[in-house]
Amino acid sequence: MTWEELIKSAAEQLVAAGIDDARSNAEYMAAHVCGAPGRAELRLKRGDKARSDHAAVFEELVLRRTRREPLQYILGEWEFFGLPMIVRPGVLIPRPETEILVEEALKESSSMPPEITIVDAGTGSGAIALALASRLPNAQVFGHDVSAEAIEIAQENKKQLNLRNIQFEMGNMMDRDWLESKRGRVNLLVSNPPYVSRSDYETLDPELRLFEPRAALTDESSGYTFYERLAEHASRLLTPEGRLLVELGFGMADRVAEIMQSSGINIVRVVPDLAGIPRVLVAARAQEKND
Repeated sequence: MTWEELIKSAAEQLVAAGIDDARSNAEYMAAHVCGAPGRAELRLKRGDKARSDHAAVFEELVLRRTRREPLQYILGEWEFFGLPMIVRPGVLIPRPETEILVEEALKESSSMPPEITIVDAGTGSGAIALALASRLPNAQVFGHDVSAEAIEIAQENKKQLNLRNIQFEMGNMMDRDWLESKRGRVNLLVSNPPYVSRSDYETLDPELRLFEPRAALTDESSGYTFYERLAEHASRLLTPEGRLLVELGFGMADRVAEIMQSSGINIVRVVPDLAGIPRVLVAARAQEKND
């Protein structure tokens, strides 16, 4: 069979399994198997007859996708902010909406000295931290996560991208004295925290609920637990001109803003995504008289 025939058959299987963007999913997997750099280059191979071993591997990948395993885990790599990121089931898959968080952090950094300190709380694959480190070579970036598996994957990404101004460390942002050694020295505190409530978790798509790490998605409570702790940390860790930037879940902006303000954190702005949904909150430590 030609690659075009294999892709068409795969897309039909994926549609039957309830997969959105079935054709593009099939093309991504075909490009991965036949060695094409991307879907655009795959077009040059669509009329070629597929090798039998390649066809067998492709069909196995398609079967995995019909079982709702995320495409990103199947490929083992996904692009974030223009950077190739290793992704495996031990870390959350980087998503386009999270790039807004990086963009806003870069905007804030533009009015700060080059040698700033950035902390990414709950770093996962390291995507946010690595994107910032790649754009801010004079910054010192620290990625923290409670998961040893996540730190291992983040370290692999650091090595792959050959970035030297970043460190990944084990750390639990739920600890009240987390990063006490950096009190008052953090210029940017960024986080895409677990914000799915326990009740909403059960309604997630199978790709999320069955494959992505539960601890990276839900706080097993109301969804606001990590925002509360991040607000406490920000009031302690940020420099007087420092900024806290967090990704927001759907419909959470107003309550998160209340949490921040009750901890002495002032809201600078809330940034929507392309769908108009409030997605990133930027906040500043309230200025004290002795600051």
